[in-house]
Amino acid sequence: MKVVLIGQPNSGKSTIFNFLAGFKVRTGNFPGVTVKYYESEIVYRGDKITLVDLPGIYSLYAMDPAEEVARDYLLKEDIDVIVNVVDASVLSRSLEFTIELMELGKPMILCLNMMDEAEKKGLQINDKKLSEILGIPVVKCIASRGYGLDRLMECVYDAKIPKKVEYQKDVEEIIDELEKICGNRLKVILYLEGIFDCKEGEEFKKKLEEMHGCDCSTVMSSQRHALAMHIFESCVKVGKKKISRREKIDSIIMHPVLGYIILFIIFTLFLSTAFYIGDILSSLIVDPLEGLVVFPESIVGSFLNGLWGGVVGALGIVVPYLIPLLLILSFLDDVGYMARAAYLLDNLFHKIGLHGKAAGPFLMGYGCTVPAIMATRILDERDRVKAAILLPMIPCSARSVIILAVIGGIFGTHFALLMYFINILVVFLVGGVLAKLTKRESPGMVMEMPDLKIPSAKIIWKKTYFVVYEFFREAFPLLVLGSGVFGILEFIGITSYINSILSPYVAGVLGLPPVLGVTLIFGILRKELALYMTLDALNVSYPAELAQVMSTSQILTFVLFITFYIPCLSTIVVMGREFNWKIVGASIAVSIFVATIIGFAVRFIPF
Repeated sequence: MKVVLIGQPNSGKSTIFNFLAGFKVRTGNFPGVTVKYYESEIVYRGDKITLVDLPGIYSLYAMDPAEEVARDYLLKEDIDVIVNVVDASVLSRSLEFTIELMELGKPMILCLNMMDEAEKKGLQINDKKLSEILGIPVVKCIASRGYGLDRLMECVYDAKIPKKVEYQKDVEEIIDELEKICGNRLKVILYLEGIFDCKEGEEFKKKLEEMHGCDCSTVMSSQRHALAMHIFESCVKVGKKKISRREKIDSIIMHPVLGYIILFIIFTLFLSTAFYIGDILSSLIVDPLEGLVVFPESIVGSFLNGLWGGVVGALGIVVPYLIPLLLILSFLDDVGYMARAAYLLDNLFHKIGLHGKAAGPFLMGYGCTVPAIMATRILDERDRVKAAILLPMIPCSARSVIILAVIGGIFGTHFALLMYFINILVVFLVGGVLAKLTKRESPGMVMEMPDLKIPSAKIIWKKTYFVVYEFFREAFPLLVLGSGVFGILEFIGITSYINSILSPYVAGVLGLPPVLGVTLIFGILRKELALYMTLDALNVSYPAELAQVMSTSQILTFVLFITFYIPCLSTIVVMGREFNWKIVGASIAVSIFVATIIGFAVRFIPF
């Protein structure tokens, strides 16, 4: 049995999926695009059920790539049950999408999620009457607590094909006429929305447009809106709404002045906490492992020593900082603050000619550049290209590990915060130059603001687990193997040869120790690898010990250069898929140019 979860963004659909799927999740790509969906096999009542989590979409008839592929999946795949997850607190709006799904004529369940939020807004939903009107099971849920999910799974076996959607009489007459030409009702609806072609039906389409004075897509949209409101009014009693504590908090954290102060404080605490936790964990892990295994000096021994050093570096330096970073980012996202940060940053993004929606991908970039690049699909083509050039310069969690471990460990968290401030300043300066070159202003932004809520610790841990799992699956082998290869190169003397070739740039331009030439090249694979190999090349165990072998100027140059120069290999590959290789080349060229200018400039700052 294949069960598909689909709903609008922020409806809690993925929370339900994570709760039911646990850790047994497969990630897939739709054919021909990089839009992802998630799939898991679960067992219920002894039956194997394939659970699919499709991207969050507002409508089947929009032009967004995620919405297009989700619609095609629903139309073309063999699906047994559609579970439409809606935010019950905004039911009147959510029902418009439900009506669209009903036209597919497939067995459905309506899941009224976030019932606690609906009740706080004074909404009393008669689920039995709603089920009677729609002709499908309706289940009340609070997914963050697991409430109602057992009932939801039971209803999978009772899913029914929805009742026929009844539009106004004149619209239904046109649909009936077109059904004789197109073959079935679904094709007629798709035709009126401009998705399905039917030249024979143009006469009826024009007639409908003349009757309503607007295009057919607008006619159908207004019909769904009217139906949704009618259903809502039939099934819901709206009581007196009190101004909640969360709304009072919202008025403070989104204040035009206080909001920015709070934003600064939150991210200062975020980075400070990540550093202190990471520093403690790092010392607890590295001390027992350092020097535990030493192989005799030979080409094989050098390779094995390198492998073990990579293991120590990954477990003792990268992971201790990565986990707290991810946990806090997940917490801020689930509590609803990241959307508010994007709202506050809207005006700033207009200064560099980007749409306010770009704030979302840029904030996501502090976690990982790869999904941030993919998230630029919400922007138009010109803004996407601009974002693709700027995003690789945002310090992802891997670069944040280097900033926190090196700058935080040597100079303190206030200097680490200074690195982030410099990074933001440079990104906006480069963005300002690009805005001047393109001479184009972006329009204003309308965005949905999810309610502030207490997040589920289980969900936060699962989200962190998935990213850490991806790290061990993809990055960990690269770190360990790269370190082993570096050991061989050092043993046979190739590193010295490469370093001598790069010395005019590394030592002459950047003022760094010549031995770091190879490490900067390896850093293109993974930024964490550059840090560990730097420690190995300079023969120190901890990032804080770099102060013994490098000057203050060199340390700052190294960290700033790593922050801005060529993105990791995964980012380059994803950019190549999302755009074209000219854009990738432009992004790399800008990154190297900016990193070089900054690295060279730091040399002249008196310390």
